[in-house]
Amino acid sequence: MINPNELRKMLKRMGVGNLNVEELSAAKVVIYLRNGSVLEVPNPNVAAIKMQGMVIYQVQASERDVKATSSPQQQAAPAQSSIIMGRPPTAPEPAVSEDDVRLIMDQTGATRDEAVKALRESGGDLAEAILKLQSKKQ
Repeated sequence: MINPNELRKMLKRMGVGNLNVEELSAAKVVIYLRNGSVLEVPNPNVAAIKMQGMVIYQVQASERDVKATSSPQQQAAPAQSSIIMGRPPTAPEPAVSEDDVRLIMDQTGATRDEAVKALRESGGDLAEAILKLQSKKQ
């Protein structure tokens, strides 16, 4: 993200004065587009630039982190484009694939519940889940 001081200097050189730049802490930015699509930006860098009675929100994130979706649940999106910034209420548990669970069970002799628990605790990392279960058995 551009340093707020650098941004001030750059805008001043362009002839834009009297502005206030404030960094905001946002866990996620969601943008509802008029075509029904939704852009989700996790852990963005957000700056509020206040000048001439207006506020400009600058949202920066890696392009690979931005998720664009257009599912039926977006049909309930507002008629106008809107942006929502804030912290999500809870972090969703990582999804586990049945193949991963079976692989962990085969490698460790663990029960299905133990394999699922280890996989979720490792954030979906198969190697970490297997090592964790193997170390418990020893």
